[in-house]
Amino acid sequence: MDNGVLFRSRSEKKIRKPILEADLIEAVIALPENLFYNTSSPGCILIMNNDKPEEREGKVQFIYAEDQTLRESEVQVFEELSNQNQLTQEGVEYLAETHLTGREEDHHSRLVDLEEIEENDWNLNVPRYVDTTEPEEPVDVSEKLRELDKLAEERQKTDEKLQQYMEELEYR
Repeated sequence: MDNGVLFRSRSEKKIRKPILEADLIEAVIALPENLFYNTSSPGCILIMNNDKPEEREGKVQFIYAEDQTLRESEVQVFEELSNQNQLTQEGVEYLAETHLTGREEDHHSRLVDLEEIEENDWNLNVPRYVDTTEPEEPVDVSEKLRELDKLAEERQKTDEKLQQYMEELEYR
C-alpha cells in the first residue's frame, strides 16, 4: 500500500482506528522507495490477522526495511538496479523471519503496545516507533583543535603579509 494509509488523518484514520481497536493489525513493514512500477514512492505492507497469536495480542510489530543494508545485522534488504530497486532474496527471508519470530532489532523492528499507538493518535508511520536516525560521526576534538591552531597560524601569517603590503603601498 501507499504509506499515506499509515498516517493520513481524515478518511484513512477513520478506517485505521477501528481496525487497530479490534486488534487486527499484526505488523507494518515499511518498504524502500522505487520498488514498484510507475511510482518512486516507498510503500508498505500491512499484515492483518483476526486470530493473532496470544503473545502478539494488543501489539503491532513495526519493521523498517527502507535502508539498503540493515545496521545491526548487515543484511542487504534491496539492491539498486538501473530503473528501480529490487528486494534481495536474503532481505525477503530476513523480513519474513523477523515478522514470524517477532524479532526486535535496533533501527529495524519493534513490537509496540496498542496504548502507545493510541497515544500517537493511531498513527502507524514506522519511523515513529523504530529509530531510523542516522548515527552522528564521532568528532575528534583534539584533531579539531589542532586544525584550529593551524588555521590561526595561517591567518597570522596572512595578516602579517597584508600589513607588509599596506606599508609598501604607503597606506599605513
